[in-house]
Amino acid sequence: MRYITSVERIGMEKGIRIGEERGILIGEARGMLIGEARGEKKGKTEMLLEILQDRFGCVPDWVDSKLAEADQETLRRWGKRLVRAERIEEVFQ
Repeated sequence: MRYITSVERIGMEKGIRIGEERGILIGEARGMLIGEARGEKKGKTEMLLEILQDRFGCVPDWVDSKLAEADQETLRRWGKRLVRAERIEEVFQ
């Protein structure tokens, strides 16, 4: 085993600390992006369900399933269809 000088040891410890700090920052950023995306989806889903209920009354159970499985782009597309739909089924075609 090779001898490590105190300068080398300090440098290694500093490198490890910097790496850990960067890892934490990257993890926090990813977590925030995931949280924002989930929040946006939840908000769109809740608003779409509320408008569907206002417009068509009690919605069938299959609507909840479709909303839960949809991505944000699909929710946006359904929101646009809702404007012109005369029946709830037309929204999800």
